[in-house]
Amino acid sequence: MVYCNGTHKLENEISITIKDDRLATEFALLADTVQVRGPNGKIIGTFTPSQAPPMLISEEELKRRTEDRTAKTFTAAEVEAKLRELRCTQ
Repeated sequence: MVYCNGTHKLENEISITIKDDRLATEFALLADTVQVRGPNGKIIGTFTPSQAPPMLISEEELKRRTEDRTAKTFTAAEVEAKLRELRCTQ
């Protein structure tokens, strides 16, 4: 194991190219480290994204929504209640 700037790197690090567009998109949108499993369910390894997933809305839209004083807002309890309700209806 080789350490560079306080992080570890494999000496013979390899690169794998994902040819499946759907799968590549799923990996690109990940924000946290996930386990990667093979078809048999066994863990192959882990995947850690190199950066945060791309923003799905523009900075301008985010600012507009933040500054909109007429927009409906919800408390954490209201969001949790709605999620419980949705979970029970599916």
